[in-house]
Amino acid sequence: MQIIIIIFAGILGLIIGSFLNVVIFRMNTGKGIGGRSMCLSCGKTLEWYELIPVISFLIQKGKCRHCHSKISWQYPIVELATGLLFAGAMARYLPILFQGATTEFVVSIVFWFALISLGVVISTYDMRHKIIHIPSLLVFLVLCLFGGSFGHMIGLQFIIPTGTVSIVPQILGAIFLPLPFLILWFLSQGKLIGFGDIEMMAGIGFLFGVTSGYSAVTLAFWVGTIVLCLFILVRHVIKKKMSLNHQIPFAPFLLFGIYLVGVCGLDIFAIILRVR
Repeated sequence: MQIIIIIFAGILGLIIGSFLNVVIFRMNTGKGIGGRSMCLSCGKTLEWYELIPVISFLIQKGKCRHCHSKISWQYPIVELATGLLFAGAMARYLPILFQGATTEFVVSIVFWFALISLGVVISTYDMRHKIIHIPSLLVFLVLCLFGGSFGHMIGLQFIIPTGTVSIVPQILGAIFLPLPFLILWFLSQGKLIGFGDIEMMAGIGFLFGVTSGYSAVTLAFWVGTIVLCLFILVRHVIKKKMSLNHQIPFAPFLLFGIYLVGVCGLDIFAIILRVR
């Protein structure tokens, strides 16, 4: 039964991911999210069977059925990522439902589905344009404020709960977590880190508190470093020159750090304390 629910959550994620692609591509274009989907090259309105997440892309071999122009790999990647992240969140919080805590389950899963969807939008937009979409950032901060302020009062559970309804740890996290990076931003005049990333760190600090917030940011740096090293290695193997002046979007790694702590439970400081 649980496996079936997790699979359905993954399918829902695929569908939501398809919608998120529309949102991402239409951001700052003056187009609303309403109306039928169409090919970005020829403008042909797409039929329903051309919009099946991942499957349509594979059947059409990554090309438009009408003009044969290439379809961006962003479509299947965003759909698959959203589906996997939804399934992971469901797998984490589904046991709460079977323990009889229906309200806690509903609040937690809705919160994480919303945060995951928003995170996919912010991450993809940041990778495409090397900037964090401001309206999306504001919604992210609102969700963090909601989770940090009222989460434990209304049943929103994290993998490592604080066990208290006090928001003092959240306030301290929002202040001290981004502080070193704010100094770095000031001294480098914004060349080493973007201010949007610092705002996201403040939100992470308020959502998780000091220790779990630092875990999320630390994991983000570790994952980012590994990905960058692999990227440099691949470029070296194929003997293609790489300029180190390229901007590295950090928002995706920060959001993945949130997921690793909040859903996967990789709170490194809590783990260290338990080991001791």
